[in-house]
Amino acid sequence: MNGSLALVGSGEYLPAMAAFEKSLIDDGVKNGKQPTYIQIPTAAGRESEQRLNYWKELGKTQADSLNVKSIFLPIYTREDAHNLEYVNQISKSALIYMSGGDPHYLAETLIGTPLWDAIYQSWQSGTSLAGCSAGC
Repeated sequence: MNGSLALVGSGEYLPAMAAFEKSLIDDGVKNGKQPTYIQIPTAAGRESEQRLNYWKELGKTQADSLNVKSIFLPIYTREDAHNLEYVNQISKSALIYMSGGDPHYLAETLIGTPLWDAIYQSWQSGTSLAGCSAGC
């Protein structure tokens, strides 16, 4: 049973996306996942700390408005994508959301890592997976 898959052009974490993002969480919960909203900002990993904090807070605000727990995983490098503390938080979440930035950097950073394997396995077991802009 694969989870839902969403490729979003833009607008992640904005009020206009709330109902859609809630539906992705609901899909994951129906598949036995916990109502948790994981943010993975890897595509933006080379942006400024101020910009990364902006995305973190925007996602948290959206999760709060949806009454779900948000987890921001600061995965900015391949080393981060090998961090088992982050990897172990993936499997039970209803939604994993990769936000925008540089698509080449996202692929170079995640492909072939334990984090990518965990994302894929989690999606196969019912977690909704969403990517926005370069996070697609």
